[in-house]
Amino acid sequence: MEAPASFQPPPPPDAAPAKQGCARTALIGCGIAAALLLLCVVGFFLYVRRNPGMMTDLMMRQIESHWGPDVTEQDKADLRAAYAEFRTALNERRVSTEGVQKLQFTLSSNRSNQINREQVHQLTRDFRAAANPSPGPGPGHTMSPSPAPTASP
Repeated sequence: MEAPASFQPPPPPDAAPAKQGCARTALIGCGIAAALLLLCVVGFFLYVRRNPGMMTDLMMRQIESHWGPDVTEQDKADLRAAYAEFRTALNERRVSTEGVQKLQFTLSSNRSNQINREQVHQLTRDFRAAANPSPGPGPGHTMSPSPAPTASP
């Protein structure tokens, strides 16, 4: 028989292993994720700014899904026609800021879940006003200076 191998204890542990930087890696990973998220948000806003029709189409779908019982088919057709005019003006970049603000006010003043007939009529007027701005002082309008008063002798 062979002599049993002598038992040798494991070598003493070296100094504690240096931390691998788990927190550092997590912070770097979260930083990269935050930067990507920020880029996505900025990209979305740039896309919406370049294609505002996407948001107005979404708004119109919401309006059409919440008709009140008093809204007639003629009211719906008038609103759709006014929206088509608005959409054309929006694509041509000739929508008035005041008209859009009126639209926002009309929509934000609705506290119920339905759009009633009077609101449909108001939206129709607002879409048409935004699409066909009245001429007046504004960025595209130049005003002539008034003539200087003349002194009479």
